[in-house]
Amino acid sequence: MFFLYGAQGPTAFSNGPTCVEVQGDWIVDAIATLQKTGKQTIEPTKDAETGWHKLVTELSDKTLFPGTESWYMGANIPGKPREQLNFPGGFPMYEKECRNALDGWKGFVVA
Repeated sequence: MFFLYGAQGPTAFSNGPTCVEVQGDWIVDAIATLQKTGKQTIEPTKDAETGWHKLVTELSDKTLFPGTESWYMGANIPGKPREQLNFPGGFPMYEKECRNALDGWKGFVVA
């Protein structure tokens, strides 16, 4: 199961159809690559999840978002940890990072 337009993607910082197109293209390519190699499952590693969160946080910390009481930071939910909910690096960087993961399945367990 793949999840489009989700947390720590470029979602709210982007045009919705463009975001879904970039993510959908990646999913189609990932499934095609799985089929070509006879694999059936793909799952991110804990290290990859941690690394992505770290990248999103580092990029966000260069902006004014962390100092705001915005839903972008999850500040609208009492008791929720404050963290950037969107990818703040722009589409070119987002797509590059996603495409790089397909090269040798970096950050994934594939079976």
